[in-house]
Amino acid sequence: MAASENDYRDHFENVTGSDQYFDQFYEMFTETGVPVDMVDEDTALDWFDHFVNAWYPDPEVSGEQFQRWREQFYDSTGTGPEDIDWELWRDIMDAESPSK
Repeated sequence: MAASENDYRDHFENVTGSDQYFDQFYEMFTETGVPVDMVDEDTALDWFDHFVNAWYPDPEVSGEQFQRWREQFYDSTGTGPEDIDWELWRDIMDAESPSK
């Protein structure tokens, strides 16, 4: 059974403490081409958690840590930087900075 959008929203809120920017992050995640339909629900949601951790702004996390998390995401999902909608990500970053 595939994870529902509500499942992803719940995971987003657990990681960030808010649902602010969920729609944008969910869109970014689904546009990466991550093969969520080829894995079980738990794996798909785990990948989403890693994705959110790797791209959601957190002033307490170093750039090096974000990069490590991004590399882990790429390695586990078979994606790469070219699969990220960087324009959408920059738009989120330019908006009012989300807070945890």
